[in-house]
Amino acid sequence: MNVFIIKLSMQKRNGSRMMRSRRLHAQKKVLFWLGSSWRKKILPKPVSNAIWKRANDVLSCEEHERQISSDTSPFEQNIKIPDGCRVRMGGLWLVELFPSSLSDTLLKQLDKSGWDGVHAYALNRNPNSEKAREARTKENIGWWRLGHDVDKGFRGFAPNAVFLDLPHGFESVEYNAIQIGSSLTVISAFFSPTEEMRTKLDAEWHAEHEPILLKQRGKRPRALSRRESDIHATQLARNEAYEKARNWLERRCKGFFSRNELKTPAADLLLFEGFDPTEETMGKDYRDAGRALGLDSTFHWISTEMPNLAAIPLDDRHSDFDFIGIVGNIENAIKPIAKHLSLYGNNEERAIAYHYAKHVQDILLQICMVNYSKYMLELYAKRRDVACREYKRHSLKKTEGLRFEMLTDSLDIKEASHDAAMLWEITWRQWNGLEDLRLAESPELRSKNGNQSNSEVDLLRKFKNVANRNFKLLLERDSTYRDILATASSIGADIASERLSRVAIIVALISLVVAIATLCSPLIHANG
Repeated sequence: MNVFIIKLSMQKRNGSRMMRSRRLHAQKKVLFWLGSSWRKKILPKPVSNAIWKRANDVLSCEEHERQISSDTSPFEQNIKIPDGCRVRMGGLWLVELFPSSLSDTLLKQLDKSGWDGVHAYALNRNPNSEKAREARTKENIGWWRLGHDVDKGFRGFAPNAVFLDLPHGFESVEYNAIQIGSSLTVISAFFSPTEEMRTKLDAEWHAEHEPILLKQRGKRPRALSRRESDIHATQLARNEAYEKARNWLERRCKGFFSRNELKTPAADLLLFEGFDPTEETMGKDYRDAGRALGLDSTFHWISTEMPNLAAIPLDDRHSDFDFIGIVGNIENAIKPIAKHLSLYGNNEERAIAYHYAKHVQDILLQICMVNYSKYMLELYAKRRDVACREYKRHSLKKTEGLRFEMLTDSLDIKEASHDAAMLWEITWRQWNGLEDLRLAESPELRSKNGNQSNSEVDLLRKFKNVANRNFKLLLERDSTYRDILATASSIGADIASERLSRVAIIVALISLVVAIATLCSPLIHANG
């Protein structure tokens, strides 16, 4: 009986699917007929554009229906995962930058945070705002603890923490800060995931998803096959954790990246069971499984201070590495620190995350400085173009605001270009950061080259050269941009003054007419 009911429901579902396919095919034929030949010439252009927009939507819906009814092609089947291969998210790091212009904002946020309780039993019990103010007057200060946010449902031991409603999936957030020179303060936040969040990525990775029609506002719907749906769902689960953490950090410590609506540099820890992404390849049949987790990068970032772990940029085709994954096999990664496992409650994931936290934070510091210099170049160019293009529309108030922004950024750049250089000094590297970070070939690329590894690239030197070049360009263009802004402001002021004088003349003429009419009105009444 149950088998009969299942067959009957499948027949009904197939029948409705066929009806839907026929309706879509009929719509397509009608739309193509309306949008072609002589009919296209007589229809208004907005109507014609709407017809072809709808036709493109129907094509995507037709493709989606075809993908649902067929899975014979290997490109339409679900991705394959190697047997016994599992992945868990061990944590998530984000960093936010505060240059000199945001120092007052930082101190106000620290005063409102409620984090000062973590220093109750410390030797230095000064509030965080006082420590930050003191750090900005000195140089080469190491990481210090700011505070600890804990979810209200957390059952562990968290003395002097601030209990809040954290984003779903995170049980605690720990904040640290470091001062670079006297002008740059960087805040790092480590998000500790709940057990649900730790396993969610693996669940999405192993799940067999059905084809979906991905709709985006203002864009044509995109039909995703089963394979593409698997990849999309896995990447969406990973990105969801990042967006939750980013929004929370923006709420607690809104710095340069958040204020300019830029991506905050971040890194997550992905620990595998049954597979070591630093040494092994999944093979040709499992290539899409690695792609879903971002393991398809051509190169890895490695360091002798992070054995059996590698950093993989989510997208290594661009120069701004907003998001990287720290990957490794949990059994191999725990070996170098096994003797310290008891210090972390015999929790292997927690031990790996906290033992290498300082090194991950240093990698994010490098990315932070490079991205800051790159974004400032873009920001300067945009303001220059706005000043040159729209000076006629600028009011005096708006021009003064633009001039103030340019002056503020000019001061930030001059200080940051000097202080950022400390990141690559030998003394800093020995006390506060990684002593080496190299760009090496991925296991897949090594296997293609017959396991013959080419020379590795010094990433620290590369980051240093990129940041120095960007800051040098900023310093060279700063005076030019200010001259352009001054010229635009002068022209804008002249135009505004001319407009004001015209208005004044018109008002004077109207007043004259009113006065003449007032004088003449008694004469007119007398003659009348």
